[in-house]
Amino acid sequence: MLRLLFIGAPGVGKGTYASRVAESLGLLHISSGDLLRAEVAKGSPVGAQIKEKIDQGLFVPDTLISEMISNHIQSSSAKGYILMATPATYPKHSLYSRVGNLSQAQFVQQSGLINIDRVYNLRQPYNVILAKISSRRSCADCGFGYNYANINEGGIRMEPLVPKVDGVCDKCGSNKPFVTRPDDVLETVQRRLDLYQDVTKPLEDYYAHLDKLTHFDVLGGTKQFLPKLLKLIDDEKSRYQKK
Repeated sequence: MLRLLFIGAPGVGKGTYASRVAESLGLLHISSGDLLRAEVAKGSPVGAQIKEKIDQGLFVPDTLISEMISNHIQSSSAKGYILMATPATYPKHSLYSRVGNLSQAQFVQQSGLINIDRVYNLRQPYNVILAKISSRRSCADCGFGYNYANINEGGIRMEPLVPKVDGVCDKCGSNKPFVTRPDDVLETVQRRLDLYQDVTKPLEDYYAHLDKLTHFDVLGGTKQFLPKLLKLIDDEKSRYQKK
């Protein structure tokens, strides 16, 4: 069984790589945010507790989220799983993963509810991430996403993802001006990256001390670098794969 955790700055591509690696290797891709939202939508007893915390502007307790993820893992027949780490920095972000900072990672490690065999730290120069996130646009009608960043520096080449017809959405045909999400505004992106930089070093040091950390530099698009990541995981899995 492969039990992996992906960490990395906002915009580095954790979600994209985690979902594609999970699909390629037959693993369960776990989004604690999706699980929590599902519980709230179902109106389950757990969902009611979660909604109460969020409505009060409080964090969802680590114990509750860890137990929920553990139950989800146990109910799956997948050959392993991939978790993602996103710092829960504000109450409104309390739906995110509970392994996003040092104290959360220590809780997960010590609780024994969720096992992590290997941690992959996806890295990319901050100026590249800044350009990528701040260049994201979406259709005002259907929400389909585009990215106008055209990056070619320091050996990193990422071409823009733009509509086939300028100003017209490929998916729904709307010609309304594309919009920028509030989280993608340049100043907001910079604050998010600065905040992540404050929490990432202790997290990296913690997993390095446990001999669980592998760095992976994302210096291009997924077409080129997904095979590289898959090969890295395959090369290393004999060190941590569980039967």
